[in-house]
Amino acid sequence: MAMIKRKKLKLKVLPTIILISIILIVGILIYSLFYIPIKNIIIKGNNYLNDDYILEITNLKNYPSIMKYSNKTLEKKLKKSIYIKEAKIKKDFYHIVKIQIKENKPLFIYRTNNSIVFEDNRQESKDKITTYFSLPTLINETPNDKLNILTSCMKKTKKTILNNISEIKYEPVKLDEDRFLLLMNDKNEIYITLTKCNKLNYYNEILKQLENKHGILYLDSGNYFEIKE
Repeated sequence: MAMIKRKKLKLKVLPTIILISIILIVGILIYSLFYIPIKNIIIKGNNYLNDDYILEITNLKNYPSIMKYSNKTLEKKLKKSIYIKEAKIKKDFYHIVKIQIKENKPLFIYRTNNSIVFEDNRQESKDKITTYFSLPTLINETPNDKLNILTSCMKKTKKTILNNISEIKYEPVKLDEDRFLLLMNDKNEIYITLTKCNKLNYYNEILKQLENKHGILYLDSGNYFEIKE
């Protein structure tokens, strides 16, 4: 009777295990990159804008996958907002997104056309603004060149002082076409010429010398205080 020879198949087990392991690792990495949500969002540079506003316009409010939007896409979303001049996005390990912005600060309300004037001279209809700001109001019509200079002046004014201004009125005189009157929340009035607008930043120091008296501070021509009776 003829003998049947059986061939033994040698399985290459180790290379197969290595291949499967590599596939699993790659799969886990792809899942980690594309499906695991953002763990933390760090926002810097916002003083007027709250974090919720930033998250809403970037569509990150629900903490989606960190790879859903590229850095450039998120930056473009932010720069579409009139409130933002510059934006930089950085993604770090452990699914952290860092957002650095530079705000385009609102400075005052221009009653003539019912708009809010921002520090880059852009204006937005007050009706379109959903975020509340406590801002002074320019109450009368002002020539465009003077309006631009006023914007530059307010941009350089300290926030604490800007918050203390209630109303602004353009009040030119023959010898000074850059003259404005500021009505303050503390019941004082200030005459300022735009060529000397840096003097506004010393208002709090001047207040200390007034001994709680109220009146009109002339910073347009000379530096003196007229007490109200």
